[in-house]
Amino acid sequence: MLELQQKWSGCSTTNWAELAAKRLAARYPAPILVNVGANKGYSAAAFLALYSQSGVTPQTWHREILSIAKNDSGRRHKYLHLYSCGHCGDCKAQVPKRHSRSGGRCHLIELVKANRELLRQLANRSGVADVVRVHEFAASNETRVEPQPSDP
Repeated sequence: MLELQQKWSGCSTTNWAELAAKRLAARYPAPILVNVGANKGYSAAAFLALYSQSGVTPQTWHREILSIAKNDSGRRHKYLHLYSCGHCGDCKAQVPKRHSRSGGRCHLIELVKANRELLRQLANRSGVADVVRVHEFAASNETRVEPQPSDP
C-alpha cells in the first residue's frame, strides 16, 4: 500500500491505477467503477482502459467529445468544445500498457441532463454501451433535498 501512496498526487494518473490493477485483477476479475458526479466521464474511460479490451482511453474519449462538439453548433456544444478536458488534464492521462484484464463495468451517476446525454453518446460511439450505465440521479454523503439545476 505504501508504494501506491507514494505514486498518488491528488489527480488521477495511470501510474498508480495501473499498479493497483496489476495487484487486484486476480482478486477481483470483474471490477465495477461507480463514478458519482461523472461529468464528462474521463474516469470511466481511464477505468475501461485498465479493465477492458475495448480500446477506450481518455484520449479516444476526448476525440469523441470534440467530434460531438464540432458536429453540433448549439450553445452547449460550443462550451463543450472550449472546456472538453477535465480539471486535472484528464484528456492527457497516460495510456496503460497492453494487458489481458477485462470484465470492467461502469455505473456513472450524473445529475445534469446534458452531461448524461453526452455520457450515453460517448458510450455508444466508443462501443462500450454494454458495460456502461448512466444513472439519472445524484448522490451525497448527507441526507437533504436539493433542487435540480435547470438545464440550458
